[in-house]
Formats: sequence, structure tokens, C-alpha cells
Amino acid sequence: MKKEIFTIDNVKEDLKKVVSDRSFHRADSRVAWILLSLALAAVFIFFLKKLMWLCIPCFLLCLYHIIFVIKEAIEDNAARKEIDAAIEMADFSVSISKFSHVVYENKSRSRSRSAIRRTQLPEMYFCFAGGRRWRVPEVMKHYAWSPFHSSNTKLLVDTSIAGDEFYFITLKSDPDIGYIYKTRHFQFLEYNSFADDQK
Repeated sequence: MKKEIFTIDNVKEDLKKVVSDRSFHRADSRVAWILLSLALAAVFIFFLKKLMWLCIPCFLLCLYHIIFVIKEAIEDNAARKEIDAAIEMADFSVSISKFSHVVYENKSRSRSRSAIRRTQLPEMYFCFAGGRRWRVPEVMKHYAWSPFHSSNTKLLVDTSIAGDEFYFITLKSDPDIGYIYKTRHFQFLEYNSFADDQK
């Protein structure tokens, strides 16, 4: 199988998807609580006027989540700028790691933007030799820029075999922001310039 060459610009595109996925899971339940608190306030104002004073805590709850939505949006925007700066300054970690297995861990989050009830949903991690892990972001396509090797998560898992080697690229300032690339599918031409000593 012919290897596809990928560049720093491709890495930047993928890393920003990680930030977007993280942003969604932080914001989804807050948006739901904002809508719920506004709906309750409307009930007290228009239908339960004797209890209208209860709309005050509803508005406070709404304001609380709005503040955090704004705060987290600012943080996510800063993370995207951090990616741009890290790519420009080559301030990221690049290594080749051997894939071991996939694990699932339950995380408390809502199932959709409209869901109020939080539930335990599994998050998938690729595990590598030496204890390194990569949280698989929930995206429609991995490597969407690739005409040959773009794939959904199921295909990525099904075609990954223990012992496969991956380029493992993360920001040095935030190792949680990272992406992986199979060496049998992709070739990173700048690898020798940025490679770490870690394996």
C-alpha cells in the first residue's frame, strides 16, 4: 500500500478537531441547562404568578451557565491560537509509538445538546507501549484531508493491530491535544526534524 505524505498543516487541522470535540462535550449540558432554566422561569412568570419569585433563582442558574459557556469558549479559542503558535514555532512533540490495545472509560456527559440528564458514556482510548494514551475524538472522519486514508472511528479501530507503529503528535504545552497517524499509511516528511527521543 502506497504511503500518503502528510504535513504540518494537516496536523494543525486534526489538532483543531480535538479542541472542537472537547469544546462540544463541555458545552452541551450547559446549553441544555440554560434552556431548562429559561423554560422554568417562563412557567413561573406566565402560569404560576403566585410563585413568580422563583424565576429569580432560575435566571441566576441561567446566568451561571452562560458565564461558563463564555469562559470555556474563550479557553477553546485560546487553545486554537495555541495550536497555530505551536505549529509555527515547532513547539510540539513527535514520536513513533507502538499500538497496544483499545480501552473504554465511562465519562459523565449528556448524550446530545438537548439532553438534560447526564449519563455514563464510554470514551475510547488508544493505548501504546510505555503507557501513552490517545483519546479518540468524536469526529465524522479522521484525516478528512486525505483522499486515500480518511476513515471513521470504527474503521480506524478495526484496521489497527497490536504492534502497529503510529506517529504520535501532541502539543508540548497541552499533551491532551494530539493526534496519531499509522506509519504504514502515512509518511511525515518532517519527522527527522521534530522527532523526540521517546519511543
